[in-house]
Amino acid sequence: MPGFRGWGWRGPGPPLGVPFNLNTQSPQAQGLVAWWPPLGSAGANVLQDFGGRGFTGTFNGTLAWQVDSMMGAVPNYDGATTYVTTNKALIPLTGNFTITQWFSSTNTVTNTHLVAQYEAVIPTASGRFLTEINRVSQKYGCFHGSGAGVITSAASFSTAGPNLMVIRRAGNTFSLFLNGVQDASTGSSDVGIQDTATWIGVGRGIPNFGYFPGQIGDIRIYNRALSAAEVWQQWAPESRFDLYRPLLRRLWTVPSVAGWAFNPVWDGRGVIGSSVITGVRP
Repeated sequence: MPGFRGWGWRGPGPPLGVPFNLNTQSPQAQGLVAWWPPLGSAGANVLQDFGGRGFTGTFNGTLAWQVDSMMGAVPNYDGATTYVTTNKALIPLTGNFTITQWFSSTNTVTNTHLVAQYEAVIPTASGRFLTEINRVSQKYGCFHGSGAGVITSAASFSTAGPNLMVIRRAGNTFSLFLNGVQDASTGSSDVGIQDTATWIGVGRGIPNFGYFPGQIGDIRIYNRALSAAEVWQQWAPESRFDLYRPLLRRLWTVPSVAGWAFNPVWDGRGVIGSSVITGVRP
């Protein structure tokens, strides 16, 4: 099927109403260690990890699902009680990594958190990692390590949304990307936090602080630094759903040729799974 790379989804929107799994042939699957696409968990009280490593999260607090034009279905975080707990440990950050996250927020609040961890022995602001937005200034960024490990965007995100925020560490440099374009960077080596889990939608270890108001869509964690071109591919409409591998099976009957009749099974990805001879003609 010309134009398809790795049999990923190529529709103008997400694969609504179509079961899917991880497209392992996609370049976007390289180095992927956790993937939480809400569309795969719509209506449930869990946030399934489609990355294949079992890091499925559990919703806490008041949960409501809604339709989203970009992500298909997203959980609405109420800004007061809703968050997700997972057993995925992002830190220690001993090497390169990338976090990509889609979000929309219309509530006028200051610092609210999307992805967060904290050092188990220091459950305070002095030892944590988190990505956050400031709805008042319309800025976004992340806090990493202890002390002054902060990077804040130069650009402002759209209140209309959805927005794609990407946090990347390459060597000792942290970089921010907004909607496919690099926005800011800073040097830092202070990332040695130990932890066992990642939370979504709240500042972990800081009770009642930083609850996210709005929608958090597709979240991915990589164990490598994505290139600028790879970040752009996750924003570009023609490739942003390449990681979604639709599971469609369609039966196609091929007319008799030279006395033979076949029923190839076409699996919707451009692959013939099997052929069965249904008859032989003299």
